[in-house]
Amino acid sequence: MQKNFIILLLLFSVFQGCDKDSSPVSSDNSPENYYEDPVFDVKVAKWYNGKTAAISINYDAPWGRNEDVDSIGDEVLSRGLRMDHELVTYSYVDYPEIVTRMREEAIPSGIHFFGHGHKHDLHDNFDYEYCYNSFKTCYDFMKQWGLNPIAYAYPGSYAYQVKTQFANKQAGFICARGVELDLNLVYMCPDDVIEPVNWHYLPSVAMGTTSKSYIQNHSQLEPVLKTTLEKTAWIILLFHSIGFPNGYAYYPREEFIKNIDMIAEEDFWSGNMDRVACYIQERNNFILFIDEVSFSPDTYAYKVSFCDGLNNEIYDQPLTLDISFDYSANVRSMHIEPAVNGIKDFQVENNKLQMNIVPNEQKYYMTLHKE
Repeated sequence: MQKNFIILLLLFSVFQGCDKDSSPVSSDNSPENYYEDPVFDVKVAKWYNGKTAAISINYDAPWGRNEDVDSIGDEVLSRGLRMDHELVTYSYVDYPEIVTRMREEAIPSGIHFFGHGHKHDLHDNFDYEYCYNSFKTCYDFMKQWGLNPIAYAYPGSYAYQVKTQFANKQAGFICARGVELDLNLVYMCPDDVIEPVNWHYLPSVAMGTTSKSYIQNHSQLEPVLKTTLEKTAWIILLFHSIGFPNGYAYYPREEFIKNIDMIAEEDFWSGNMDRVACYIQERNNFILFIDEVSFSPDTYAYKVSFCDGLNNEIYDQPLTLDISFDYSANVRSMHIEPAVNGIKDFQVENNKLQMNIVPNEQKYYMTLHKE
């Protein structure tokens, strides 16, 4: 699916009593209200913080039960990257202390969790009702535990059937990951494509030495990472047994370190799978509403709302906005109320500024100061 990134700038309403013939500047410097195109333009960056491409590191291994497994996450976080772990909810029902650590320790640090079934079932082997109940039970436990049931990964990638994917969607997950062995098909949102082909069977790159169809070392992954950057795409890397030679799909720890070193050095947004999915959908639904406009010799003032029309309880990922100002407007700074991420004043450089904001329909008062 290909579309241009189009932001609707809607002059929704202006102060009562404004007139098209009123003067834009008054002699006593009091604001005048008038119909006029805004002196700025807003575009949503393709990826968070304006990065070239996006990558999600998925580790199909339980968190909080093995120090060697958890140390992989430490390596990732120490490089400023993010990682996701599986969550088979049945396995944690009797371990509330680990669930508490997931919620209070792991998630705030950048380790997120994707649903992986209430049990590790191969869902294509069951009917729709069983699949739905399995997905819904996993979803409900994650929600009850405060673990953000947004993303899912099918055990064994067994979700080739439409009924399985539909059951997952109906259970409440906004995206679900499978695996794709054809490396030509692993690049999501390449170039000007704005969303994955199938939200409930996202492709991933299988990593491991137990199959020739998998990426077995860093030398094989390096061209995949470079192509992702060239295509400005999103990819998901799927790991299982990092540093465990006897484990399923063993992958050498030293090769993994090479992987994450390159990811950290290149212009990737290392985003959790749930965060990237939310960003894409928020970006594709973004609308800027301009409700009021006023003008004085020294300022332009706008009442604005950054919107996406989505459920704010799920879609709370900040978007990166690239704001450009008309050269003739001579805008040098922007003041915004309420503050955005604790910041009220932004400097404008070369008629541009970049800002991260959640499109949650909050109204802001934006004042542009001229030179």
